[in-house]
Amino acid sequence: GATSGHFQYVHSLTLDCDLDTMLAVVDQVGAACHTGHHSCFFQINKEFDPKIHH
Repeated sequence: GATSGHFQYVHSLTLDCDLDTMLAVVDQVGAACHTGHHSCFFQINKEFDPKIHH
């Protein structure tokens, strides 16, 4: 954030039950993604079919 001015102020970090995933609750200031989007999760998977169960 020193160059871009974009920061995340972390409120909490929580681990899942098998300790392989971390959830961060933050206040976002500016973009989080290098593309300039607020989040890196903005592209829709058009091939996803919710009726298919694995």
